[in-house]
Amino acid sequence: MKKRLMRVGIGVGTVLVFIILLMSCYSVKTGEVAIISNWGKISRIDTEGLNFKIPIVQAKKTMVVRDQIYDFNQMSVSTKDMQSIILDLTVQSSISDPEKLYRRFRGLHETNFIIPRTKEVVQASISKYTIEEFVSKRQELSRMIFQDLKDDFEEYGLAVSNVSI
Repeated sequence: MKKRLMRVGIGVGTVLVFIILLMSCYSVKTGEVAIISNWGKISRIDTEGLNFKIPIVQAKKTMVVRDQIYDFNQMSVSTKDMQSIILDLTVQSSISDPEKLYRRFRGLHETNFIIPRTKEVVQASISKYTIEEFVSKRQELSRMIFQDLKDDFEEYGLAVSNVSI
């Protein structure tokens, strides 16, 4: 009876150790980073490959740092002469400082910053031009939007590489 109880105890212990080992190993894909936090406080950033963490104590949040394309299709904006324009805009950006971005937005940077800020910059830029100026100075306007987004995004750890109207 004691031997049987001891075998069951050893078996349960072995299974628990195996589960804890599985919970401590994780893999980060190429073009991603893992933000590791101890009880909610960022402790380190792991890059691609096999990594380890302390189960229960440490949590992992993965972020894609390679270039991503954000499409703004059928965006309606107004010009200086109150004409409405429907345009398609594409913004290509990547994460340059994952820790800064994560501290600010906790992984919700797309919905809480990138999308609203892009719409705001585009509306503010296009509203300075009449419809005729918009058509004739489209390249200049694209460069201006690119520069404004680049300056705004850099402050939060994002790098803009291209804007297309």
